[in-house]
Amino acid sequence: MRPKSSSALSRKYLGLVLDVLPLALLVVLILNIKSVFAGVSYCVSLLGFTAVQAALILILPLVYDVPKTVAKAAILLTEDVRSRLADEDGMSVPLGVSVIVPAHNEERNIERCIEAILEAPYTPKQVIVVDDGSTDATYARAREFYRHKEVLVVKKQAGGTRAGPCNFGTRFATQPVYVFIDADTLMYRDALCEIARPFQDPSVVAVSGNVRVYNTTNLLTKMQAYEYMLSMEVGRRFQSIVHSLLIVPGGFGAVRADLFKTVGEYDISFAEDFDSTLKIHKTGGKVLFADGAIALTIVPGTWRSWVKQRIRWSAGQLETLRKHRNILFKRSFGIPGLFGVPEMILADIIILFARCTWTIALLITSWRHLVQVTVLAYALYLGLELLSSYVASVVTPLKRDIRFVAVMPLVSLLYRPLHDVIRLVSYVRTALVTKPQKW
Repeated sequence: MRPKSSSALSRKYLGLVLDVLPLALLVVLILNIKSVFAGVSYCVSLLGFTAVQAALILILPLVYDVPKTVAKAAILLTEDVRSRLADEDGMSVPLGVSVIVPAHNEERNIERCIEAILEAPYTPKQVIVVDDGSTDATYARAREFYRHKEVLVVKKQAGGTRAGPCNFGTRFATQPVYVFIDADTLMYRDALCEIARPFQDPSVVAVSGNVRVYNTTNLLTKMQAYEYMLSMEVGRRFQSIVHSLLIVPGGFGAVRADLFKTVGEYDISFAEDFDSTLKIHKTGGKVLFADGAIALTIVPGTWRSWVKQRIRWSAGQLETLRKHRNILFKRSFGIPGLFGVPEMILADIIILFARCTWTIALLITSWRHLVQVTVLAYALYLGLELLSSYVASVVTPLKRDIRFVAVMPLVSLLYRPLHDVIRLVSYVRTALVTKPQKW
């Protein structure tokens, strides 16, 4: 192994210090719990509440959100310390990858996407572009890359979903690992190597890429960039550590070819990647998160398109959970069945409805002190957001996204509550609709 440079060692030790600081602070707070309680009591008294009253008002986040956030932070920082101290081996024998790019009316993005894949210094690789009935110049622009022997461009009739072109592209794939990437997504130069590396372990069957935001052009996209950073660096990373990663994103993810052909092929769904990942989990293989496999995607730039996307995602999530309800609490399906899926139902659905009920109850019972109650709840959730963003900033390999922590106050105040309302409406509507919903 080549010795590390002094700058690399400096970054390593700085990362260790940043990892240990909050863990040490947590120990100090526990050892001085009486002083902490006194300080908290004084702060809430400024809003006119006693400590007991504040605890009753904040009963839901204190019982669920605070322990969950603190436990995640401790686990992630501890694991980051372990990984920094461990010496990682390089890739011995690279596995061939077939990169499948579904594209529908992507004339603006398809060339950049293909160029990014070809620039990746990874071999052997095959690039399969599937034009899903585009009515623009997508097919013509993709065919310009035929001069590269790795590139194959095929065309099919428009099917209206991602599943069709992805499955169609696998018919032409010849490599042992399939990598799926959207046409509006650009992978980093070393992303292919990073997403293929975990497959050296024969027990690994699928790998999630680290998907981040490309078009950070307005407030909405900046808030999504912050959301994606926390979702990947805190959410997916934690799930991978505890072996309960439930979604390998179709936007950038990889799976073993033989497994995908037999059980993991995409079904028509609003959440085909979630559905496919659950089918893969039922085989008992490992599903991991590759933090170094970074790809930038284009997110909705208007509130209208964002709302439509999130309604579709929530509907797909609920439909998939209903479809795979047989995985719940089954020891034969391992940690995903015993912990992963039940925790998703608890966190994303049950707690969402509980939080809605809690908010309505506060409006009814505390309307005379609504401003004080709002400040109290906002301060707690902002503190939890600050802890999560600190952890994400420490562990992320993409340090440029740390700047989006600046929108954190607005995310807590506006973005997340609005997102909760959208998810709530989508869940209720999906639960009441028995016939398949249209895209």
